[in-house]
Amino acid sequence: RRVLFRSQVLDPKLTEDRYIMAVESKPLLPKSEKVVHHATTSMRFPEGGGGQLNEYAVGKNADLYPDGVGKLIKAGTLIDMNIHQHSIGEEIRAGVSVAFKFYPKGVVPKHVAIAMHTADSYDGIDVPAGEVGRVDGYELLTKPTKILSFQPHLHNRGTRQCAEAIYPNGK
Repeated sequence: RRVLFRSQVLDPKLTEDRYIMAVESKPLLPKSEKVVHHATTSMRFPEGGGGQLNEYAVGKNADLYPDGVGKLIKAGTLIDMNIHQHSIGEEIRAGVSVAFKFYPKGVVPKHVAIAMHTADSYDGIDVPAGEVGRVDGYELLTKPTKILSFQPHLHNRGTRQCAEAIYPNGK
């Protein structure tokens, strides 16, 4: 079984800063969902920086922000897409699209959403056959934060996941 990672750069050709109400990435071509394991998108701002945009994985729908919340995409931003594919024994052309629902021009939402790829850990991922492994990842939030969504990512041999919040008082 062959695994392929493919990257591409998309240009949404934005000529002005815009806020999005929703974003969705998903397989585009017929049968793409059979070979696309996941696809991540991130923004590359013209002056540098950017940040995570969203991720497609089997069963994931669009990221819809609550009323008054939006994500900023600056004019001239490029979208970096990384697609993780796997073979299934037949030739399939695969593609992934990304779509946005924008706030009306000039509208600035009260709150700006920031997507973070957090709590990654690569310790212990190489688990010998017949053994049980555990991987822990942690993220320290340094200011008040509202978590709008959580997307765990577990490959087909995983059996369970857990997310916990530990408050400053230790409880």
